[in-house]
Amino acid sequence: MSTRKLGIHYFLRTGILAFFAYYILRLVKHNQLIIYIGPRMQFYVKLAAIGFYLLAVLQLLLAFRAWWGARRQDPSCECGSCSPASMSAAGHSFFYALFAVPLLLVLLLPDQALGSSLVDKKGITLTGAIAGNTAGTSGGAGAAAANKAASDAAPSASPGQTPGAGSAAAPAPAAVAAGDPLDALFPYDEYSEDLAILAKKLYKKDSISIKDKGFMETVTSIDFYMNNFVGKKVEISGFVYREEGMTEDQFVVSRFAVQCCSADAAPFGFMVEGSLGKNLKKDTWVNVSGTLGTTMYGGNEILKIDATRIQRIEAPATPYVFPDMDYFKTDP
Repeated sequence: MSTRKLGIHYFLRTGILAFFAYYILRLVKHNQLIIYIGPRMQFYVKLAAIGFYLLAVLQLLLAFRAWWGARRQDPSCECGSCSPASMSAAGHSFFYALFAVPLLLVLLLPDQALGSSLVDKKGITLTGAIAGNTAGTSGGAGAAAANKAASDAAPSASPGQTPGAGSAAAPAPAAVAAGDPLDALFPYDEYSEDLAILAKKLYKKDSISIKDKGFMETVTSIDFYMNNFVGKKVEISGFVYREEGMTEDQFVVSRFAVQCCSADAAPFGFMVEGSLGKNLKKDTWVNVSGTLGTTMYGGNEILKIDATRIQRIEAPATPYVFPDMDYFKTDP
């Protein structure tokens, strides 16, 4: 292969690597990296952008050397077949297409957070279906079982279907600490102690505000001791999701929980009932205030919010929620 043609290949590779680096930096600059990557993985993605940039510089130097005929060839390779660009035309086309197609999609499609269309495909986990009906009066199988159900149920559930209410194992004997009158309401074992501690803190509040920070921990604690929170006032924000089988005054206020990236996103939500939400469209972001209760849906007893106020809001800059085990140690 001539040095000029080889230079063209190096220039193409320079452009591809530089564009990937630029795209990551653009997402960081506009605070949109969170749409695709969870906080704990963002550092590595930013390092990758630096790596792409350095590789692009290297490819550019090789391109200049090849273009102006200054490339030095290994004496053991006289035919040029050892060149990194020595594959067939079809091979080159396939190789560059692997990178060109994603870049084309980046240019043509907007950076957009996940919404109802993905929930339709994955199904949604409704609170009250994680720990089962016994969660309100006793500790369930523990935090590990609840969190596993929370992370696994949504991707595997079919649209319109909630996980089985009896999915958690039978509660283990409670390990209670003497002196706390709430221990009778919130018994725990070695696995569910963190849930019980947070649940007791929430139980003492007149109104529970479920914020983005500690969202999953708060929801799981409430869900684990479901019946103890019936009648409590609650406030939560999320996007509207509806599916077949819901009445006109029912919808789910939903959030996507993300571990590492948007590929593992799992939708969770509270059923909301009330005439105030009749005219809300899918994917509308709302702040809902109301009272916790229970209802039957899909053959399961689930938590619901009897809405007293529904306010439309702008979609947050960070639309997803993320696990935060340190939240159990804080005062919600």
